[in-house]
Amino acid sequence: RNRTFTLVAINYTGGVTDVPQLQWTRTAYVQPQVHPFDRFFFDPVEENYTIDRYLDDVKARYGGIDAILIWSTYPNLGIDDRNQWDMIQSMPGGLSAIRRITLELHSKGVRVLWPYNPWDLGTHREEKQDFEVSAEFSKLTSGDGFNGDTMGNIPMSFWNASVALEHPLAFETEFFGSDSALNVVPMGWATTMQYFERVPVVDRLKFFTFGKFMSHFCNRWSTHRWADIQSAYFNGAGYETWENVWGTWNGITARDGEAIRRVATIERFFGKRGYLQSPHWEPHTPEVGWSHAYDVFASKWPLPENSTILWTLVNRGNKTLSGPQLFVSSELGPHFYDCYHGEKLIPGDAGLEGNVSLSFDMHAEDIGCVVGLSELADSDMQEFLSTMKSLTRTTLESLSAEWKYLHQ
Repeated sequence: RNRTFTLVAINYTGGVTDVPQLQWTRTAYVQPQVHPFDRFFFDPVEENYTIDRYLDDVKARYGGIDAILIWSTYPNLGIDDRNQWDMIQSMPGGLSAIRRITLELHSKGVRVLWPYNPWDLGTHREEKQDFEVSAEFSKLTSGDGFNGDTMGNIPMSFWNASVALEHPLAFETEFFGSDSALNVVPMGWATTMQYFERVPVVDRLKFFTFGKFMSHFCNRWSTHRWADIQSAYFNGAGYETWENVWGTWNGITARDGEAIRRVATIERFFGKRGYLQSPHWEPHTPEVGWSHAYDVFASKWPLPENSTILWTLVNRGNKTLSGPQLFVSSELGPHFYDCYHGEKLIPGDAGLEGNVSLSFDMHAEDIGCVVGLSELADSDMQEFLSTMKSLTRTTLESLSAEWKYLHQ
């Protein structure tokens, strides 16, 4: 009822993610914020951008990225009279280099966002309005959008300017975002979500948009990120793999890096098949096993048109749980797969007419994943299951969670 009332109040027409140029936002699950002079991104000796080196590093440590936010303004902005656009263009190589690295990232399947700082008012002014400059810069450099620093909403003028140039942009709010933004804003940082609550919070904007909105859960100073990663996974949302926080290195631990890799592997596979944008998404489904309901929480993602259904589970507790984890209708399936461990499941007796139980292990502070299919897994699904089986041979518990300072 609240969703219906809100969407009517803002005259919601479906948002902008159906625009062909912006459909990528629905599956951009892993996005770091980086600075253009990060040592893996730029070689100060050779004075060139080392895109392959950077991408190889993040792929090795946490499974790669889908989009990147290149932050080239703050904290240098304000040191002299240069405005935010000047700061971006002062990167080595200028606009031609910016366009070149953007196209190189595109060739690797990575979308590119830049910052927009609305508080940049004391530097020299452009002849045009910010919304016009933003649209022109993005088209000139083939950029995909921007992150609105300190913003919970993006004015319609920015969208209209980008459309007028036939280069529609994806906007991302720094804060969680507002209901009124949903017609033109497809992404946001979930910076105000309560990650450490035992009961996972529900992504309001994703729920209100019937699965279309993409939040990147962001907790920049967290040294142990698993609660954040779980919260994103529970919501079928993305995660901000921010490590260089204005020159302070908050590196991702080995355990968290592997957790991100596994979550991203699951989300990319099922997200691109529409499960994680299901308008029938049911967060906190009651189908969780009764004996584990205090620590285990699940989302259900039905695709009734395909007679398939996905469950994503999180174990918020510090104990490994075995036995029945889900009790589901016997009308579903009949083929069930543990898509975290890559195994076929054999439905058991739920002790309740019309239901079956699904049993599998969930390690402490780990996740689970089950898919129910009307037919046996096809070749793509089998390949995915094989990948997950290989990834999960090593438990997350066995990997180091020690956070270390970066030695200079």
